[in-house]
Amino acid sequence: MYLLDKIKSSLSPDNHHYQQSSAIVDLMYLIMLSDRRLDLNEQDYIAEQLLELPWDPNQSISLYIQAMVPKLRNALSSPETLHEQIVSICDRIHDRPIREQVLHYIHDLSEVDGYISSEERQIIEEVEHELQLV
Repeated sequence: MYLLDKIKSSLSPDNHHYQQSSAIVDLMYLIMLSDRRLDLNEQDYIAEQLLELPWDPNQSISLYIQAMVPKLRNALSSPETLHEQIVSICDRIHDRPIREQVLHYIHDLSEVDGYISSEERQIIEEVEHELQLV
């Protein structure tokens, strides 16, 4: 929870920061969906964290997630599409402190179910590269 508190304190409610919040949501769901095992602990963890993120009051987070999940599932169907999706997501996270915190956050999320899959590990490595943190 500490990392999310740091992310939240770095985000203020404006369009730039809402874009970063949506990218954080995308990365959380991408990690959760990547091993194709839906774990309730991961879902609960994400749901808890969503309550803390600043979100555009004109956009329902539930509707956003409903529209985003099929895109992420599609991206997971091929390495090229996955790479394009990761690049697109990471391009929305502009602030270096948030980039660093998000990386720690997705590491923590990948460990919630007690197992880091090879798919999760691969995505985390690619995110590290795209966020220019390696």
